[in-house]
Amino acid sequence: MFVALNVENQHITAEQAEKEKERENAATFFCPGCRKPVFLKNGKHMQAHFAHYTQNNCSIFSEGETEEHLSGKKILFDWFKKQNIPCQLEAYLPELKQRPDLLVWTTDKHPVAIELQCSSLSIEKMIERTEGYQKNGYEVIWIAGSKFKLKKQVTPFQQLFLRNKPMLGLYFVSLNVEKKQVELYSHISLRQPGQYPKVQKQSMPLNKLKFSFGNPVKSFKYLKGQKESDFSFLKSHEYLIKGRIYQNPKMVEFQKYIYYHGQSLISLPREVYIPIKNELLIRTIPHFWKLIVLEWIEAKGVGTVFSKKDINKKITEMKTKKEIEFFYSPCLLDKFKEVFLYQYLFCLVESNLLASLSATEWVVLRVPHYYRNEREKLQDFEKLDLKKELLPLK
Repeated sequence: MFVALNVENQHITAEQAEKEKERENAATFFCPGCRKPVFLKNGKHMQAHFAHYTQNNCSIFSEGETEEHLSGKKILFDWFKKQNIPCQLEAYLPELKQRPDLLVWTTDKHPVAIELQCSSLSIEKMIERTEGYQKNGYEVIWIAGSKFKLKKQVTPFQQLFLRNKPMLGLYFVSLNVEKKQVELYSHISLRQPGQYPKVQKQSMPLNKLKFSFGNPVKSFKYLKGQKESDFSFLKSHEYLIKGRIYQNPKMVEFQKYIYYHGQSLISLPREVYIPIKNELLIRTIPHFWKLIVLEWIEAKGVGTVFSKKDINKKITEMKTKKEIEFFYSPCLLDKFKEVFLYQYLFCLVESNLLASLSATEWVVLRVPHYYRNEREKLQDFEKLDLKKELLPLK
C-alpha cells in the first residue's frame, strides 16, 4: 500500500514517510483498513510502500503487490496531479469495503475508480468489484498491466476490460509501466470463426496524453477501421468440421441440437454462416444461435410479419434457455451487445430471406435452403467465395 495512517490519524503517503523517516518511528504507521501497525518498505529496485509486519486477515489492503503495480499506481497518480485533476491514492470506500488504486473526481458527486490490474484475479472477483462500484454510483475504468495486454486473441478475462466509443469501436487500454505509456487497442472485431480478431494498436507516452472524463482516450488519433479481411464460407464450414473432429464441447452440444432437429453439419443453410460485426462478444458458437433464429423465422411461415417486440421476446427466451450467451463485459450494456443480433436481421434482408417493412417490422419472403449433400454445399460455397458475394457488415 502507498498510504498509511500516522499517530494523528492522518493519511500519509510512503513518499512523504520516506522523506520524514529520520524523525518518524516505523511503529507510528497504521493500516487504514485493519488499523494494525505497518512499516515503511523500500529499496533500490522497489517503490517505497507500506507493508504489514505479519501476514494477517486484512481484507482491504492485501499484501504481495508487484513492482509493476506499485510503480503503475504512482505513475498514474503523478499523471493526474500534473493535469490538476483531483486524485486520491488507495481511497477507502467504506460502503463497498473496497479501495480502488486511484479515485479521481469529475465533479464532487461523480468520482471515477481507476483499477490497474497487473496480477491474476478471478473473473468472479472482478465482476463482483465492478458491479459493486457501479451499484454505488462509481464509474470504473480497468487498465490492463503487461500480463494482460492484448495479444493474438481476446480472452474471457480480457473481455472484462472492453469498452466502446463510436470513433474507436470496441477498445482495450493497457499501461506499459516500463515505458510510461498507454497502449490503446481499438476497432477490435472478429468476422471469421476460429481466426484471431483484427485490431489496431496505438501507443502514446503519458506526458503527451491528456485525460478527458468524457473520453479517456481523446488524445489518441482517430484511425479509420481497418479493412476487414475477406470472410470465407468454406473456412467457416471447416471451423465446424474441425470442431466435430476434435470433439469441442460446444460443438458437441451444437451437433446434438441439429441432429435432434433432423439436420447435420452438411445440411445447414448458407444463412447460418453469414458473419456479423463483433461476434467476439458472443460466447455461443455463431452458427448455433443463428440457426435458432432461422428456425424461429421459418416456423412463422412465408408472408408472416413480425416486429421488434417479437424479436426482443425471442432474444429474452434464448438468453433464458442459454441458447445465446454473451461474454461478461461489465463496461458494455446488454443492449449494446444485442444490437449485433439485429444486424443479423439486416443481413437476412440483404439475402432476400426477409423484407423490411419499417424500422421495426419485417416480413418473411422465403425459407432457407437446406443442402442435400456435401458436394452441393461445397460447390455453392466455392462460388460464393470466388465471386466475393459477401454481405456487408451492418
